[in-house]
Amino acid sequence: MPDWNLTLLTSEAQPGKLNSVGIRAHMFSPGVADANRFSARVEKRIQSPFSLIFLLRPEGALRPLRWESEDLTLPFQTGDRVELSVSPQHVLCLR
Repeated sequence: MPDWNLTLLTSEAQPGKLNSVGIRAHMFSPGVADANRFSARVEKRIQSPFSLIFLLRPEGALRPLRWESEDLTLPFQTGDRVELSVSPQHVLCLR
């Protein structure tokens, strides 16, 4: 995806050109898989009562992406680099 400077695998072949993808913010996992694994810098960390929200920017990305986790003990702070992954089955292809 050009805006995020990422190439993502999907669970099914996608003929033709995609306009964008949808990924739920809580579907990212900290560096647990090889598929769709990438590095990003934390631009902002927001603590809400029940979750942590991170705005992340992969290297060379035009726009940040959002990651939300119910794990309130995650140590990542603004400026940190984090390794994340998202399962191909959680990448929704949009035309």
